[in-house]
Amino acid sequence: MDQSAWRRQFQEAFKAGGRVLDGGAGSGRDLAALVELGFEAFGTEPAAAMREVALKAYPHLAGRIYPHGLPLPEEADLGGSYDGVICSAVFQHLPEAERFNAAFSLKRLLRENGRLWISVPGDRHRLREQAGRA
Repeated sequence: MDQSAWRRQFQEAFKAGGRVLDGGAGSGRDLAALVELGFEAFGTEPAAAMREVALKAYPHLAGRIYPHGLPLPEEADLGGSYDGVICSAVFQHLPEAERFNAAFSLKRLLRENGRLWISVPGDRHRLREQAGRA
């Protein structure tokens, strides 16, 4: 998906100017897009090396990335509640047994009527096999 389509989806999914958390911010691409679109956006990223990559690419994210992984620790201070939480291409990296607790830890941060957006890449290898391509 091109980035303009992704940005449109952010704008359609979350109220303008709302507080949005990017769970598993990785390289910072989505978090930077949220900030640029005018959201009060923050992220979590447990890997120090990835936080460094994000800050090098998007210096304006300084002070916006918390060093937590999923599931989020109950005692983690993430600056309050959020209108929306995104978690894009992260759940496939979690052990299956941790996925429910991870989703619940993100839901816990939502304000009333908040939105939790979890995207998981499809199984490309299986899709390629089904299409007759190896």
